[in-house]
Amino acid sequence: MFADLSGTLTTMIALAPMLFIGGYPETVFAPLVGTLLLALVASYIISIVVVPLLSLKILSIQNRFILSLEEWFLKTQDCLNWGYTTGPQQFRRTPNFNHAYTLSRALSP
Repeated sequence: MFADLSGTLTTMIALAPMLFIGGYPETVFAPLVGTLLLALVASYIISIVVVPLLSLKILSIQNRFILSLEEWFLKTQDCLNWGYTTGPQQFRRTPNFNHAYTLSRALSP
């Protein structure tokens, strides 16, 4: 939450001086900067309020498609973990290796 707030405030503080330049640049840039500032505020409010509520609603659904999608993500994560931990050692041990064959063997159940 504080990372979102700090990023939003930093961007708003960097854009705010554009509103007080004066003259022709203010005429050109003031509407654009105002629009960006409103978009940043709306984005922050949505990221703090709407996204947690939607995630709570979506994660509580016991749909077959969502469960299979979760299972696919877990299998992919296991495969990536295997590739990062034991994969490089296996490639070094094998003189003539085939990346596609090794990856397909890792992806198979």
